[in-house]
Amino acid sequence: MYNSIQHFNEFGLKKVEKVIETFMTEKKDLADLIFGLQESLFELGRNIVAEVLEMILFFFSLQ
Repeated sequence: MYNSIQHFNEFGLKKVEKVIETFMTEKKDLADLIFGLQESLFELGRNIVAEVLEMILFFFSLQ
């Protein structure tokens, strides 16, 4: 989980900032902002789930 959060801090936040900047400068629809943010946050969630499942599999392989 730590790796996923660290990766999001390095790369995902840049995507979030770009989505917000585009929304503000291009006067986009609010839906564009929501979908843009949703994409980055869903990616973070998927990465966390994958990392937790990998930890579970590793734990059971030790037994």
